[in-house]
Amino acid sequence: MPLSKLEIEKSKPLSYASTKSVIQYLDPNLRFRLSQQCPSHRSIEKSAPLHLDSLKLSDNSISVDGIEYELAIYRQREARPKKLKADVTENGRIDMNIVVEEDPNEILIDLRGNQERTIAEVLTELANQRRDENNEKMIQSKMKYFLVLKVGRSSEVMIYERKLHDAVKYLVERFLGGRGILKVGTLSIGSRGILRIPSSLNFKIRHLELKSEDNNKIFETIKQLLTISPLSSISLSHSYNLRDEDPVVESTGILIFQSIDFFDNDMLNNLNKLRHKRVHLSFDRFFELQNVVWLIDNWIVFGRNVGTHYSLDVVVENKGWEILEIVKRNHKERIDEKSDRENVIIHMNNTSDLHIEYELEDFQTLMHLRVELRS
Repeated sequence: MPLSKLEIEKSKPLSYASTKSVIQYLDPNLRFRLSQQCPSHRSIEKSAPLHLDSLKLSDNSISVDGIEYELAIYRQREARPKKLKADVTENGRIDMNIVVEEDPNEILIDLRGNQERTIAEVLTELANQRRDENNEKMIQSKMKYFLVLKVGRSSEVMIYERKLHDAVKYLVERFLGGRGILKVGTLSIGSRGILRIPSSLNFKIRHLELKSEDNNKIFETIKQLLTISPLSSISLSHSYNLRDEDPVVESTGILIFQSIDFFDNDMLNNLNKLRHKRVHLSFDRFFELQNVVWLIDNWIVFGRNVGTHYSLDVVVENKGWEILEIVKRNHKERIDEKSDRENVIIHMNNTSDLHIEYELEDFQTLMHLRVELRS
C-alpha cells in the first residue's frame, strides 16, 4: 500500500540546519559518541555550538560534565594486571627521561621538575619492579603493557604505542578540536607531569580552577587559549602564586585559595602583593588558629584598601570566637567600643576600620574580614 503524503512528510530526515539545532542541545558526551559512531554526522556535530558546565584536563584524563575519560598503563603478567602511574620504556623500566619536542600547534605544560613527590613515587615503583625481577630476561618476555581508556565502568584496552601525554592530547583534540569558541562554565586544569593542549582551542569560561605545584606557570601558558573577558572566579590549590598586575587577575570577581594548611612568609608576602579586593581562603582541618591571627596582624601592619573583603572557610566548628579573643588581646588599643563577641572592629588608620565577624555554617566556621570607612 503506498504511503500517504502525511506519512512521507513524517519520514523525511531533518535538514542540516535542523539537525545542527537539535545537536547543540544534546548532552556533550552523547555528542562525542555520536560523532565517533556516525562519521557522516561529524561535521554537523563539530559545527554546532558546544556548551560545557565543566571541563577538567589533567596529564592522564579529561572530564566533561562529570564523565571522566581516564587513560592508564597496565602491566600484565601471570597475575592480576597492575596499574602504573607513569610511562615505561621498551624494557619495562619507568621512563623518567621523556623528551617532548616543541610543536607550534600546541601549548606544552611540563611540571615534572616541580614534583619531588612524583620522583619519589617513580623511584619507589622502580625499586619494587627491580625486586620482582629475579630473572629479568624471562620476566620481560612474559610482560605485556597495555594502554587502557576507562569511561565510568567501561574500559577499552589498546596497544601501548602512545605515551600518556600523547594519548591525552589525542583525546582532547578528538573531542574538542575543530570547533569555534568553547563555552565552559568551569575549566579545571591539574597536572603533575606533561600536559599538551592543541593551540587551536579557544575557551570562553566563567570559572578557572588550577591544581598544580606551579599554578602561575599553567596560568601564563593557557592564557592564550582564553577569550579575554572578566572571569567570575579563579581558584587555586597546592600553590598560590599569581601575578596581581595581570589584567585577567585584576578583573576577576573573586580569587579562591583552596586547602591551605599553613601560612609562611612567602604566602603572606604573596597576599600583600595581591591587592585584589575579594578573596576567599579555605583552610584544611589541620590548620592552626595562629595562621588567621598572622593574617589579621599583617593587615594591621601593611594596611588594605577600603572595600577589601576576605572570607575565611575554617573546617573546624566554633573557632571564630577563639580567634577574635586572640585578636582583641593583640590589638586592644585599637578595638572600637562597638565590638562584641561575634563582631570586632579594629581601627586601622584615621579613616578606615577592619571589621571581623564569624558565623557557624554546617559544622564549620566562616569568617569575614572587611575594610570599611569609619562611620
